[in-house]
Amino acid sequence: MHDSNYREFKKRYIKALDKSLNLTGFLLVNTATLLAPVDTGRLRQTIGYVVNPFKISVKFGSNVFYDIFIEKGTSRQKAQPYIKPSLLRNVEQIEEIIKKVFRGEL
Repeated sequence: MHDSNYREFKKRYIKALDKSLNLTGFLLVNTATLLAPVDTGRLRQTIGYVVNPFKISVKFGSNVFYDIFIEKGTSRQKAQPYIKPSLLRNVEQIEEIIKKVFRGEL
């Protein structure tokens, strides 16, 4: 493979990877926002995502301190999961996003 071909391949790969991770994050945040319980609305307002291209991962959730207690529950409050269900509901869509982005269809 010529050096210029490799550079072009690498550039396209990184761009496709970034796009698929961001589309995945956007999908997960939207689903989590819909599934999150509402009291004051603060939890829903703070749901976001962060892409780590070096680990090829997307982290999503809320930065409020009590999000884990909502997701997992406590001895006084039953769990109201919204993170795990949003991931489980979107496994097939995430696979499709990745396939379509790398095929150049998205």
